[in-house]
Amino acid sequence: MPSDMIDEEILSQILERIYSGDEDAFRELYNVCASHMYRFALSVVKYSYLAEEAVQEAFLSIILYSGNKRVRKAKSWLFTVVKNCCIKALKDEHFSRKDDIDLYKDKLFSADQTESIETPLNEIEAVRVLDDNELRIIILCKIEGLTIPECAKILGISRVRARSVYDYAIKKLKKFYREKEGQYE
Repeated sequence: MPSDMIDEEILSQILERIYSGDEDAFRELYNVCASHMYRFALSVVKYSYLAEEAVQEAFLSIILYSGNKRVRKAKSWLFTVVKNCCIKALKDEHFSRKDDIDLYKDKLFSADQTESIETPLNEIEAVRVLDDNELRIIILCKIEGLTIPECAKILGISRVRARSVYDYAIKKLKKFYREKEGQYE
């Protein structure tokens, strides 16, 4: 598990502290989760200004959450909140999604972020072979450490579809790297 992943237990503890009134816990939540939330939001909305807006809205939603109900799977819950805020940001802006994948994929892994990512995605060229759904699944599974069922729930697709998209994305990345290795021989 890469060291920059969000730890489920730590996230659960931070959320418990937030809902019990610990103001420092919110700052800790921001420090632990903000970059992960932004990266996922950017993969959904495709534009940094909308991703930033969605993440701000997500933090506000977390603060306003009643806390009456204990969050069982903190990471899944967190990314579902982010996804819902992304959808709201798109609707609020009357935003029409474009098919220009390169526009946001180049921004997805900026130079300062790639140093901490310990997966094959540290090369932007590899990310370009993936479509939107494949990229989202890889981000959630490989970078954020979520399971296929958790990803399926967040993305609103069946587990079978999530597994299929994930497997196909991995296949595409492996093919990309095999071809890339062949160029240097």
